[in-house]
Amino acid sequence: MDQKEFNELHTSCLTALEDYVTSAELTATMLANCTPEPLPLENRLSLMVQERAEEHAHSIYLDIKRTLHEAARRGFVERQPMGRLGTAEEVAALAVYLASDEAAFTTGGVHIIDGGFTL
Repeated sequence: MDQKEFNELHTSCLTALEDYVTSAELTATMLANCTPEPLPLENRLSLMVQERAEEHAHSIYLDIKRTLHEAARRGFVERQPMGRLGTAEEVAALAVYLASDEAAFTTGGVHIIDGGFTL
């Protein structure tokens, strides 16, 4: 490597180093300006208590919602003459029958599949 090539390499290394330092300074400045100051301990504790209270209230809400849903479901099942709800397979069986060759003589009608609820 001759002196000219060395000088060019040295200059490009210095330029790269200066660019790196400038970039690092900009990053440090941005972090200093953009990072919020930590909250005082009393404020952090207050937020933690508030979050815990909200979690507890949400948990109570979910428990009440689940209880009401179960009660509504039980009430609906109790009104069914068969004492249970129908299954998807039972409804599908009617659909398969109506689409099959066995239903070829079926010319119309109402097929009630509700476990006797409308009787």
